Amino acid sequence: MNAKVNSYIVGQIESGTISGSDLDILAALYNSGGLASIMSLEGLPQTVQQIIRDAFRNGVRWSFMSLIPWAGLTVFLFLFLSKIPDGDVQQPNHDEEMRDVEDQTRKPSSSLGENIATEGQK
Repeated sequence: MNAKVNSYIVGQIESGTISGSDLDILAALYNSGGLASIMSLEGLPQTVQQIIRDAFRNGVRWSFMSLIPWAGLTVFLFLFLSKIPDGDVQQPNHDEEMRDVEDQTRKPSSSLGENIATEGQK
């Protein structure tokens, strides 16, 4: 982000939108290591404040734009993930499952036979 902020400010300087006195203020900021806090921005002239705010707005915008390809790659790779079984969860016994299935299939057939027998008696 710092590179985008610096390139924006250098672009403003090269385009001539910054006056000589504002340029001296920006040079003093760079020589002192930058802004100590956001509150120190209020002590600067309005044009310098606007340039610095626009520079950081541009830097934040490009920071988010740089994340878009990574998000796209993540979504694409997510499509190829497989389910990993959890080893801590106890797996049901296969024999018990088969017995349950057999019990469920027998019940309807026995009731069907009873229905047929009762209808024949009518």
